[in-house]
Amino acid sequence: TTTTTTTRPIESVKLFLGHIPHNWNENDVQSLVQRFGEVYSVTILRDKETSRHKGCAFVVFQRDEDAKNCITELHNCYTIPTMSRPVQLKYAHGERERMGSEHKLFIGMLPKVITEEEVREAFEKYGEIKEIHLMKPSSDNGRACAFIKYAARGQAQAAIDELNRSNIISGPRVKLVVKFADTKKKKWQKQNGKYSHNSPNREQEQIVANNFQPVLLPIASPNYYVQQYPTQAYQQSHHHPHPHPH
Repeated sequence: TTTTTTTRPIESVKLFLGHIPHNWNENDVQSLVQRFGEVYSVTILRDKETSRHKGCAFVVFQRDEDAKNCITELHNCYTIPTMSRPVQLKYAHGERERMGSEHKLFIGMLPKVITEEEVREAFEKYGEIKEIHLMKPSSDNGRACAFIKYAARGQAQAAIDELNRSNIISGPRVKLVVKFADTKKKKWQKQNGKYSHNSPNREQEQIVANNFQPVLLPIASPNYYVQQYPTQAYQQSHHHPHPHPH
């Protein structure tokens, strides 16, 4: 079998599946969830030191709608034969935040006097705008800023490609800043000194769908893969670290 390295699709959605038998493999999980829609990958979670099965898995659906239907039908509703409790199915830790942030832009260096409608007119040509929040001008430079949320990440990316460092509504000598908005995690890192401010392309930093690139092996069908990284495939803690008081 030929292996390929890739990242998961931007619009894909990762779910956490709990209360599955310890003798289940990826194909068993695939059989359980495939009727809800196209599954991009399945990962059985194992102890990173012993590789022992943890009785849970990650499932990545191609579409959020399919993931929601799967949760509605299975979470606390279906018990796998030989198991005493129903399966637990929910968005993986941080997934909701990732999905929202990937469609949300920060717009900086706007004129001091500008309306929401003017901002909308400049950005709506790139896709459906779900939300616009216009912020008050900064006391530092007298410039306003805004947050815009698009219906899809591709629309947000198109706006960045066209408008970042342009002067379409910022004035002739001022370049607009258009970038993906920070996630809550990145904001926390900045506030606590755990985020590098020395990135050469800081204005164009993008929130990626995954922080690592798993090796995927095609099985069952051309569009279904098993992720082969048992040492990295474990559920992250639901608690963020807190700085020690001084």
